[in-house]
Amino acid sequence: MTRGDIHKLLSNGKFPETTVQTVLVETHISWVILCDQFVYKIKKPIMYSFLDFSTLEKRRFFCERELELNRRFSKNIYLEVLPIYERDGYYEIGGQAGEAMDYTLKMRKLDSERQMDVLLSKNKVNESDITILAERIAEFHKNTKSIHEKNELYIREKFNNLDLLKEFI
Repeated sequence: MTRGDIHKLLSNGKFPETTVQTVLVETHISWVILCDQFVYKIKKPIMYSFLDFSTLEKRRFFCERELELNRRFSKNIYLEVLPIYERDGYYEIGGQAGEAMDYTLKMRKLDSERQMDVLLSKNKVNESDITILAERIAEFHKNTKSIHEKNELYIREKFNNLDLLKEFI
């Protein structure tokens, strides 16, 4: 999808459930649409030195991979990967008819008032909260297998090649 397609989806698109409000949050690699109850994350058709979402197949693969990986830590938040269709001049998320023009990761919308930055700004995080979070993250990493064995120099080269990033910024 393009930025124009995203705005078309927001203005007259069809979502799987009724939603009164949609808010677009844009990152360097995704468009994130916040609806009343759910969030839809659509990967931009881009390629950096460290990731490649340049084709429909790759965007679908990485949506499915994100779902798989993040469910390990957040089972009830990451829900499913859905196709996006263009039908009669409008976009529709979900369904089964036609050929998908893109894919989106559907997630449960969380209460923004419970975000760590918001809680910290209101002085609502204590030492016990941080300890519990750190223990949970440490336990997760302790029990997680390495996904890919890569040479550290290869990874550093891919992530630190700023010259390649300039063309996308």
